[in-house]
Amino acid sequence: MALAASLGCAGAPRAPLPARGAALPAPAQSAEAAPEPYGLAELAHLLVLPGRSVDVTYPPGALDRAAHVQQRAEAIVETLREIARRPVGLRLWVLDREEWERVGFSRPYGLPARVEPGAFVLPASGDPALVATLAGLAGGALRPTETLPLRGTPEEAAALAAADLLFQVDAARDLARQAGLRGEEPWIGALLAHVAARVVFERHEPGRMPEVAALYDAVAERLGGLASRRLADYREGLMFEADLWYQAQLLRGADVVWVEEGARGSSRFLYRLIEKDAPLAAAELDRRYPGLAAWRAESFAR
Repeated sequence: MALAASLGCAGAPRAPLPARGAALPAPAQSAEAAPEPYGLAELAHLLVLPGRSVDVTYPPGALDRAAHVQQRAEAIVETLREIARRPVGLRLWVLDREEWERVGFSRPYGLPARVEPGAFVLPASGDPALVATLAGLAGGALRPTETLPLRGTPEEAAALAAADLLFQVDAARDLARQAGLRGEEPWIGALLAHVAARVVFERHEPGRMPEVAALYDAVAERLGGLASRRLADYREGLMFEADLWYQAQLLRGADVVWVEEGARGSSRFLYRLIEKDAPLAAAELDRRYPGLAAWRAESFAR
């Protein structure tokens, strides 16, 4: 999907995301657990695709895939650098199933994994097992892509697209932590990271956020649904599925901020927090965004 460069007009109306479970229009058809072991250096046969701000290491035959993920990763890095006005960075490894399993990741093949701060692994290609993994996570068939894939089946392309979407959100979270966004409670820093991710999506892929929210909502529904976990229990380093449930709720909390602030306001808000270099208190967040009280009441167990 081509990346758009415009933020849009600052005064444009901002509607909240569609309600959970709302149907999305059909796309146009055409032709945290513990850190993973960092054993990637042993894959000496891999190639490197240099980029403006993100280098991607990839296996022979996967150049198109490496270029695709590099394009999205550079959009995330460059946007977060602009917001934070300080250096942040990513390194990516695109691996096929054999390489993934040789390194020994505990996470199933294709589920994006942060191997250390600023470093992620992603799948090089889709296969039926990856389709089953992502469809099982989402509780049903995955949303088809807008274009026919050059390689693999449409279902495999949809699985890769879902994996990339999870990566994009996780990468923005990682860069927000690098930039120094944090709160007095763990969930506050995570919510701010989702605001940063929202700025990236709205700037470079405007109109895609309903699809992003729909995937996270579907995952959260399969993992227990609304109000099945307490906000006070959120922390960094949760097991993968528990963390995904919380990220689905935090994405909705970030939407409250986005509707109030928009692109420029959100960027200014995040920059001022980074410059202040102090954790944001829940009371201050609530004072600025009263709608967050209703979000918490709806989303979390008491």
